[in-house]
Amino acid sequence: MQQQQDTQDGSSKISEANHDERGNTEESNEAERIRDNIDYMEAVDEQDEESLERNNEDKCEDQEENEQNNEDEYDNEEANNERNYDNQELDESEILEEFDDLEKELAEVHYRIRDLLRMRTCQPRLFESGVTRQQERTMLCSFCYAPGHHYSDPCTKISGAKEEAHLKSRGRYTICLQLDCQEGFYSKKYSIRCHHCKKTRHASAICKLPEESVEIFAERNNLENIAEQMLKRLEELRRRV
Repeated sequence: MQQQQDTQDGSSKISEANHDERGNTEESNEAERIRDNIDYMEAVDEQDEESLERNNEDKCEDQEENEQNNEDEYDNEEANNERNYDNQELDESEILEEFDDLEKELAEVHYRIRDLLRMRTCQPRLFESGVTRQQERTMLCSFCYAPGHHYSDPCTKISGAKEEAHLKSRGRYTICLQLDCQEGFYSKKYSIRCHHCKKTRHASAICKLPEESVEIFAERNNLENIAEQMLKRLEELRRRV
């Protein structure tokens, strides 16, 4: 009996020892897990701190870069404004110079137009065929000798005003265009006025005024067109200043 009791007591002690040992092992494992968790959390915190620091550094770098870009943009804008201002001044200077030159040229054009307006002119010579009087139907043209086809004045055989030299070479007088006519005061057409210039002492056929008038009209028309274009250009320049 005593031996059995001792055996049971020994078994109980061993069981208690094993239980204590398991308890100590569990406590040790729990403590180790806690330490691991603490290490993990510290590592996580360190990573978070490092990530936060990197983010802050990136933000600072981005902010500095943005500030630098803004400064560069501002500098570029200032430089562009300065260049634009210089170009604007240059453009205005060129515009004013062109404006002054154009005004002077326009004044000269107007002076010339006024001179042309003061010049004596007449209607252009009409080169038409036919005669009006019955007795003139057999009359010869003093230049081409065509009978009754046209008067001497509108003859187209000789371009421009009929030269006195041509008539004299044919023995014709410049007042009446006739052969063997008494010259000067004794000519029967001496006091008859020219159809074109209204002067005397020459036949209408050799008057130079119709051809001169054509040239005057053409020059005046051309200058008037030039003046109109100049006025339009001046108005454009005036709006740009």
